[in-house]
Amino acid sequence: MKKFRVKHGMIRLNEKLRGFIYKGLKWFLLGSAVGFLSGSAATLFMVLLDKATQIRIAHPTLIIGLPVAGIILVLLFNLEESYRYVGLGIKVIQDSFSELLSWKDPLFKMLFTSLTVASGFKGGEFIPLVFIGSTLGSVLSQFIPAPNGLLAEVGFSSVFAATSNTPKSAEGF
Repeated sequence: MKKFRVKHGMIRLNEKLRGFIYKGLKWFLLGSAVGFLSGSAATLFMVLLDKATQIRIAHPTLIIGLPVAGIILVLLFNLEESYRYVGLGIKVIQDSFSELLSWKDPLFKMLFTSLTVASGFKGGEFIPLVFIGSTLGSVLSQFIPAPNGLLAEVGFSSVFAATSNTPKSAEGF
């Protein structure tokens, strides 16, 4: 009878261990997917900025077209109508931690910032990266069963780690 109890207890322990391993593996794979997508978005953004800068440097006569590029950018922002992607976008970044955002937010910020830099205007890297990462995390929370704010934080830190060439620091977050 004693052997049965020990065996029965081992079966229960094995079930708990399997559940723990399953959950750990599930979250590892989901975290890896978020990291991969965030890193890909960061890489795409940096490639777009680099290409925009290369085009501007390779063709110095494009400086003549800056007023036209500015008008085109203003028209594009007017066509978009929400002005969410103009300036820093702090309100959108804050919203990404509490609301589910559209897939357009990270994509449009990436495109508008790249077009702005290609046109010869000043455009930053850090705040657009915060915007892209946190909004991407918010978008991914619609598909991954995790809190919206958590994925916005993970998206932000992953994007920043990918662009600053410090992927190990993202693992710590």
